[in-house]
Amino acid sequence: MVERSPEEVTLRCGGSPKERGVREGDGLFKAWVKVDGGKGEVQFGLTSVFFQGKGRAGAEPMPAWIKWLHQVYGKLMMEDAVRRVQV
Repeated sequence: MVERSPEEVTLRCGGSPKERGVREGDGLFKAWVKVDGGKGEVQFGLTSVFFQGKGRAGAEPMPAWIKWLHQVYGKLMMEDAVRRVQV
């Protein structure tokens, strides 16, 4: 985990959590929630970013199959968050 508040959390992805320094391929997930109790609504959001941490970028930082897995993982995270909302 990179940062956390009651409304949002930022997670690092793209490698082992044991690797603290700059990585070849790196990324961040930021998940957030906004609660409007007056309207009885909850909004969820997810932002994800991949980047090349070392060297010079000559192409996209991740292969297509990793980008696809990243999208699936993000979707699963959001579905889990929505399921955990208590009415």
